[in-house]
Amino acid sequence: MSSIISSMTTTQVANLSTTNIALLSTTDIAAFSAAQAAALSATQVASLSTTDLAYFTATQFAGLTTSVINSLTATQVGVLTVAEVGALSAAQVAALTVANVAGLTVTTQLPALKSSQIAAMTTAQVGALTAAEVGALTTAQLAGFTASQLGTLSAAQFASLTSTDLGALSAAQVAGLNTTDLAALDTATQLTGFKATEIAALSGTQAKALTSAAIGALTTVQIGGLSAAAFSALTTTQVGALTTAQIGVLSKTQIGGLTTTEIGYLTTTQVAGLSTTGIAGLSVAQITAVSTADISALTSVQGNAFTSVQINSMTTAQSNALFTVVHS
Repeated sequence: MSSIISSMTTTQVANLSTTNIALLSTTDIAAFSAAQAAALSATQVASLSTTDLAYFTATQFAGLTTSVINSLTATQVGVLTVAEVGALSAAQVAALTVANVAGLTVTTQLPALKSSQIAAMTTAQVGALTAAEVGALTTAQLAGFTASQLGTLSAAQFASLTSTDLGALSAAQVAGLNTTDLAALDTATQLTGFKATEIAALSGTQAKALTSAAIGALTTVQIGGLSAAAFSALTTTQVGALTTAQIGVLSKTQIGGLTTTEIGYLTTTQVAGLSTTGIAGLSVAQITAVSTADISALTSVQGNAFTSVQINSMTTAQSNALFTVVHS
């Protein structure tokens, strides 16, 4: 009969009754061309046993229409081989039901998905992935997530990502992370993975979502990536969490991003951590927010870093405090 199958047109295959489809042997199925497989309807495929379906080659399975893919039962999807899962086109992946995506086995089927297939998932499908499934994805697979997809991850899904996972994200992907997930970042197991380039991708809104503990836990390399816009969005509580080491590596641009309110909130200990470059980067408006106590906490080296424009903008009390510092 396999020779008959091979000789049939796609129209004839499409017109095979479900009774005849149910009679197909694995040998018969092997005779289907990709075009013939593509001619099968959802009703016909539903007549196949799980054994028959698992016997499809990757090429044959890749030929199935999206309507057929969408009609597969959980039992049928459960027997799909690694080759069949890996052969799914982007359109076929998007056609899988949410329940079937959630039912993909963590040990065999999920690892078979390529990054391009993951990129094809709908937000509903991504949302259906269990935390265990998200946590089982490799960094290569995670690279397939779009910024929009990452932005839909639930707290549980996001919590399953490790520092290695997060460190492998691109700047574009980081820009898509939602504020709820960022606020829940684990400083010990997740935050450490972020590269400076990823930190640089955070918007002001995203940076503001970080806890003060997370801000204070950023390394000097990581804090160096935070943009001026992100700095200006920080709350006074977050600014208060900055360490002297972090403040000491801030660039002129980053210092320039601090609002006068944020400058005024800095403690004398924090101000004492400013580098000479950072001090030179203070604007006239920012200078007005620096207290005399903060100026008095500076070293003579730091005091000499002020420009003439900055000094000319100081109040009498500020300039007197600076004079004392410089001559101490």
